[in-house]
Amino acid sequence: MNQRACAGGSHGQANEGVGLSVLSPRELEVDSHLALVPCNALIGAHMGLAESTVTSYLAPAARKLVATNRFDAVLRARHSGLNA
Repeated sequence: MNQRACAGGSHGQANEGVGLSVLSPRELEVDSHLALVPCNALIGAHMGLAESTVTSYLAPAARKLVATNRFDAVLRARHSGLNA
């Protein structure tokens, strides 16, 4: 696996976050792996999904949580009650 496959990204806006209720069940499932798995490629391998599919779930989830990066998405999800 190359470095690009595990590089983090930046998402969202600088607003207040919202609760987990705005996330789809699949977004919640994929989001629950963020704290434990360092990159989308490995999340995909764990869940049997392509890396691009993981990204397609995480990007809107990050926007809905108003997260600025992966770490922020984990914090906002945990703060809203998501347990990994």
